Amino acid sequence: PSHGLGFNLLRYEMMASKRANAKGDLASNVAALFSAAAELALPRRDGKHGEQIWRQAVESLVRHSVTIVFGATGDLRLDEIVAVVRSAPQSVAQLKDASWRRESVCIQLLERAIQRKPSERNLGLARDYFLSEFPSYPPDTKNSVLFTFGAGCADLFLRDPLHSMFFGATDYTPEILLEGAILVVDCPVLEYREVGQVANGLLRICTQRVLERRGSNPSQRPVAILWDETQKTLLPSDVAFQDTARSALCATVAAAQHIPAIREAVGEELAATFLGNLRSKVFFQSNEPETGDYMRRLCGSKEVKRAT
Repeated sequence: PSHGLGFNLLRYEMMASKRANAKGDLASNVAALFSAAAELALPRRDGKHGEQIWRQAVESLVRHSVTIVFGATGDLRLDEIVAVVRSAPQSVAQLKDASWRRESVCIQLLERAIQRKPSERNLGLARDYFLSEFPSYPPDTKNSVLFTFGAGCADLFLRDPLHSMFFGATDYTPEILLEGAILVVDCPVLEYREVGQVANGLLRICTQRVLERRGSNPSQRPVAILWDETQKTLLPSDVAFQDTARSALCATVAAAQHIPAIREAVGEELAATFLGNLRSKVFFQSNEPETGDYMRRLCGSKEVKRAT
């Protein structure tokens, strides 16, 4: 935070996706990135179905907001995405209020975007969402979605130092790794707590996305991710990345306290997949029984008979 360097990850993701796949749903890529960022701030621990529904609802809200903001401005800033969400119509009756419509950032940007691109399908879907679907949600549903978006993640991202580091100006992008740079997240978890966890996770997620898209980059430089206290920021997307990390020329060095901590972060099945994709394993003075048993099973065993 004290170095004064920023990287607007939402704008970068939109522009990088546009360069890589101009015909794809760019807003969905950004919404997925925002969802992963939100999971760092509001970790999914139990995998309950109800929790999944709220997260999907927030991702849909962000996806349509991104479509409106980018369609109206040709740029992407977190502040404007949040402004669209906060000024979204709460009822069908509110939509009929001319004075409210003049004050709503959501309506203003929506109308501007449609004027610029009247035939774009995704803008039409965003218009239907904000003018019909969202206002018709039951009050409890609307409140839950807005609370998950606001209190769960957006409030933290709007505050410094995270806003200056990842949602403001851009002084660098993770692509400099392919030129031989070393990026250090100087935001220790023990000092910055939740902010440190999110900062470390955000840059790692964006680095993974850069490496997954490196097919369009001529650089064949191998890259390493050195990741301490893995269990504190491990996400399902990290597990998926490890499936293809070798083809992305990336070596991941992940350090954790013990096996149960990893399983607690992503669940038993994903933890097993993550550990299985890390080919070399080094153990130091483990006195946790489950980890000891895991070591034993990795090494294998045989029966030895001794005469006594």
